[in-house]
Amino acid sequence: MERNADATRRRIIAAASEEFAEHGLAGGRVDRIAERAEANKAQIYHYFGSKEALFDRVFDAFVEANLAAVPLRVEDFADWVVDIADYYLREPDLIRLGTWARLERTPHGDLYARHGGISPEVLDRVADGQRSGALVDDVAPVDLFCMAVALAGTWAQASINITATADDPPEVRERRRRALRRTAAAAFTTERLQEQNRLRAADPADRAARTEEGS
Repeated sequence: MERNADATRRRIIAAASEEFAEHGLAGGRVDRIAERAEANKAQIYHYFGSKEALFDRVFDAFVEANLAAVPLRVEDFADWVVDIADYYLREPDLIRLGTWARLERTPHGDLYARHGGISPEVLDRVADGQRSGALVDDVAPVDLFCMAVALAGTWAQASINITATADDPPEVRERRRRALRRTAAAAFTTERLQEQNRLRAADPADRAARTEEGS
């Protein structure tokens, strides 16, 4: 029975992810979620309590997946910013849900306040990077992290200028990735780390190893 309940909860979360990404919290319909999940409304309220609580659980799941998929890399910080941007392109529902959460759940302040705030572990790693001389240390760790993530979202779904899509020409995508990498390195990393990464890029053996890792 417990296994069936877990499966039902997973189906509900998956269905709610689609519904809320498309329609938001106010526009999302519990009956449509139930139909997509092959469940019923009573089960949804039993497992999650309310539509608002279900929305929060869905948003939690996307944030957790993001942290797991693209963990912070201090010694490779500029490339990490690029990887975040690539992840946003692959997972546009994360940006859509974040936008709905800002509009309907947390209109000001820390978007993640309902979810425990920005991960203390992530901020500790940023601070460690500053102490080690990899990241600039004249900016508070939380501000550095927020600016880096905002930079990664330059062309994401919530952009007020140009939104990137998977159909963009490869040369456009690569141009943007180069711009992100260069800007992130200049803004957030120290000269020591920049020089270290230049040497890595110039080393044929290191370049070949990184190419093999990414294949």
